[in-house]
Amino acid sequence: MSPLQLIRATPDNGLFDELMAAWTPQLRQDDAPVEYYTPMLDHARKISGEHPQDPRYGIFVLVEPNGAGTPAAFEGIVHVNHAWPKLPDATLRLVWNLIAPHYQYEEVVPERIARIMSGFLTEALKLCGNDMPARHVKMYLGNAVDREYAKVAVGFMELSYPGFSFAVRGNWLHISNA
Repeated sequence: MSPLQLIRATPDNGLFDELMAAWTPQLRQDDAPVEYYTPMLDHARKISGEHPQDPRYGIFVLVEPNGAGTPAAFEGIVHVNHAWPKLPDATLRLVWNLIAPHYQYEEVVPERIARIMSGFLTEALKLCGNDMPARHVKMYLGNAVDREYAKVAVGFMELSYPGFSFAVRGNWLHISNA
């Protein structure tokens, strides 16, 4: 499996439309939580369609590349903003995220979901070093299941990022580059 990539969805690249083409059949399944996905996807469509894009926030799509420059799979979507808290350092916040709808009704090994969570986080750390400079990342964890997967993802990430601290506080995962 190749590493997941986080790519900003913009009107120019049409990535959000590609994601919707892939996810719409998944949302038509009987067990799909359409009522949960629809308002968030509508919000994501609005933000990803803004022109020009605001460099402080955006919708990013987590994709599995196919090696030919196009996504083989659309694993998730996340709303990212670059906040300047009342601290000397900026914070990159992953305000909300969705994973591909089929994960809601298919039997999935937990490591697959942890890989997606790790993908969101490792790619957010790359954003911190490039487009949205920050020493801190916060990811909102919407429920107890998200918190459990975050803890598994942190276990993987602590091995790869020894200079970083990781902590789950309430519904937020905090990552800092000490």
